[in-house]
Amino acid sequence: MLIKLRSSRSASPRTSQQLAGALDDLARRCASGESLAAAFLASPRITELAPTFDPTVHALQRGATLAEALQQQPSGPASLVLVVHVLQLCARVGGNVSESLDRAAATLRERDAAEQERVAQSAQARLSARVLTLVPLGFAGFTLLTNAQGRAFMFTPFGMACAGIGVSLNLTGARVMSRVIRGAR
Repeated sequence: MLIKLRSSRSASPRTSQQLAGALDDLARRCASGESLAAAFLASPRITELAPTFDPTVHALQRGATLAEALQQQPSGPASLVLVVHVLQLCARVGGNVSESLDRAAATLRERDAAEQERVAQSAQARLSARVLTLVPLGFAGFTLLTNAQGRAFMFTPFGMACAGIGVSLNLTGARVMSRVIRGAR
């Protein structure tokens, strides 16, 4: 049985969700009695991931076992490495294959959810950093435009020193927050 593979080699990187869906499909097929290798070849989810799994599919079609075929799989992102590792273990050791595949799919989904949470928190931190940087500058500008005493104070030596120190502290704080946020991504 030959699978028609997509010819597009410039496919976008595969997401954890796509790989988890493929593992779910393989688990269902194995639970219904198909061998892991037959399920791998017949799965439409694997076909959707054809550019990623081409080396493995080609090796299977040439008669290799699934464990041997998976050795042809080039490494990729951590989610793909996990999928290949679980498939290799299932192909070599056996056991309750569908349960192992279900657990690997759940792990991929948990990792994806954690990554999305980090992205959301990073976005909140970036917004907070912008607000904490721009609000003092905006308030200073508003005060200068609307308050004659503020303008008079600003153009004294002490007012200029206060403004200079305030702007330098504000910019330093913005840089520090930016580094913290970049480290959190």
